[in-house]
Amino acid sequence: MVRRYRQISAFVANIPGTLAQMLRILAKAKINIFGMMVTDSIDHAVVRMVVGDPDKAMHLLGNHGILVIESEVLGFRLEDKPGALYAAARKLAAAKVNIAYTYATDGTGGTATAFIKPANLAKAAKALKGLSRGR
Repeated sequence: MVRRYRQISAFVANIPGTLAQMLRILAKAKINIFGMMVTDSIDHAVVRMVVGDPDKAMHLLGNHGILVIESEVLGFRLEDKPGALYAAARKLAAAKVNIAYTYATDGTGGTATAFIKPANLAKAAKALKGLSRGR
C-alpha cells in the first residue's frame, strides 16, 4: 500500500554536533524516526525526516531555533531483495512521474520502506498501486 506521509525538513548549520543536538531533542520527546536523509552544502544541511509525530517535532525543533518546513512524500513497503526499488522506479518512469529525491530504510522482517518526493503525488501513488505492502 502506498501512503502519504508528512515529512519535516530541518535546515541546520553544517557543523559537528548539530545533527546530534537535533536528534537529542526528538529522542527526549520520544519521537520515533521512520526514515531520514541528510543533504549538505558548504554552510548548511537539510535533514529530511518522516517521524511519528510531525506536529510535535516541528514545534520542538522550532522552539530550539531550527527552521523546519513540512511537505508530503509517499512511503511504501518493498520486499528486501535486489531490484525491488528498481521495480518502483520503472513504474514511475512509465507513468512519466519525476522523482525529486528518495530515501529508504534497510529491510527488517523481509521488507524495506521507501520514501519518495514525486513531482505529482496522486499520479505517483496511482502508478505504484499494488506494488507493495503498507505499514
